[in-house]
Order: sequence, then structure tokens, then C-alpha cells
Amino acid sequence: HGTKSEKKKSGMKESEQDGDNERGEIVKIQIAASDDGIKHPMLLYNKSRSAKTFIHPDPQDDGYDKIRAWIENEGVGGALGVTGGTKAYFYTKRTKRKKGSDVFSIDITSLAPKQDW
Repeated sequence: HGTKSEKKKSGMKESEQDGDNERGEIVKIQIAASDDGIKHPMLLYNKSRSAKTFIHPDPQDDGYDKIRAWIENEGVGGALGVTGGTKAYFYTKRTKRKKGSDVFSIDITSLAPKQDW
């Protein structure tokens, strides 16, 4: 899987900055336009696209559903409008591991400010 969504405590200051700040790096997460009822993987990437991965549903973790709900309720359409999918921006902390994939801990308590990328 390579990606886990985790609840993070949000005692940090709000910031409107682009990119890294006290709350973490801002990433875009987008869901594919689909009405087939299948929980498709969601694409996560940062502005430079140096971090790019997919978020898969996990029966032992409700993070996927919480992220998807944020995007469906508060997200915006992409370059193709809603036919191309819906996206939202989140704060994330990246934990680099010596073996295996890095872990992204996504702050699901609030959205990051909308970005222009």
C-alpha cells in the first residue's frame, strides 16, 4: 500500500502559506469521476510532484472514507471540471523509512487553503 491515512492532532497555527509550514506540506488529493460505487484509489501529490502515491481503501482504517467525504463535500472540480474528478488540498507529514515506502500522515481535521496548482 505505501500510504496510510492517520488522524493528526491539530494544535498548530493556521497558515495560508503555499507548500511547507508548521502544519506540514500541502498536498492535492483527487478522486476520479465515477458513479460505479467502487472505492477507487485517490491520487495524492505535492506541488513539485516529488511525492506521488495512491490512497487505497483499508478495511482497518477509516481514513480513506474521511478524506473522500472532505473532497466530495468541500472539494473543487479539476481542469476538466467535475468530469475529470474532484480535488481538495490537505496538510500532510511525510515519514521517510529506510525500508519500504514513505508514510504520509494526512491531517483530516481541516482542509488546507486552495492552491493554484
